[in-house]
Amino acid sequence: MISPLPEPDRGGFLSNLGRAAGDMWSKLKRTIKTPFGQETQNPVVSPLPPQSSQPTAQPKAQPTAVPTPTLVPNMVQHPFIEPLKKYFPEQELNNAQNIIMKESSFNPQAIHVNSNGTRDIGLFQINDIHAPEIMKQFGYTMDDMLDPEKNMQVASWLFQQRGWQPWVAAQELGLAGR
Repeated sequence: MISPLPEPDRGGFLSNLGRAAGDMWSKLKRTIKTPFGQETQNPVVSPLPPQSSQPTAQPKAQPTAVPTPTLVPNMVQHPFIEPLKKYFPEQELNNAQNIIMKESSFNPQAIHVNSNGTRDIGLFQINDIHAPEIMKQFGYTMDDMLDPEKNMQVASWLFQQRGWQPWVAAQELGLAGR
C-alpha cells in the first residue's frame, strides 16, 4: 500500500510530492541481471525473460517468407520513358520503370551510401564498384551517373551483360532471374 503524502512543510507541496515520488521509486528498485550477466540496481525493467536453470527448447526455425513482388504492371509512363526506349527492349520498359521507381523514386540526383562504403548513383542507382568498367567502356565518371541519359545507357549495358541481377530492387520485384 502506498503511504499518503507527508504533510506540507517548509519545502512546500511540490517538494513533498517529489520526495514521496522518490521514496516510492526507491522501493521499486530491484537488483536485476543485465543481458551481460552483471547485476545492477538501475530502475530499468529488463526486456529479457527471467533466466531459468532448466534448458529451454529452442524455437523451431520458421521458413523464410518469399517477398511478394510489388511490380506495377502497365505502370503509368513516366517522362523518362522516351529515353528508356532508346536503351531497353520494348518488353523490358515496364520492368525498367519499376526498377527506377524502387531504386531512386525517379530522382536522377539520388545518391545512396551503402553500409560497405560504396555509393549507388542516379536513376538506376549504378554502384561505383562498376566505375573502372564504366570509364573503360564509356569514358564516364561516376559523377556522370547523375545525368539521366548516361545513367540509362550504363544501366542498359549492365542489363545486357547480366539481366536484372545487379539491382537489389530486381530481387525484391522478382525480376532477378530474368
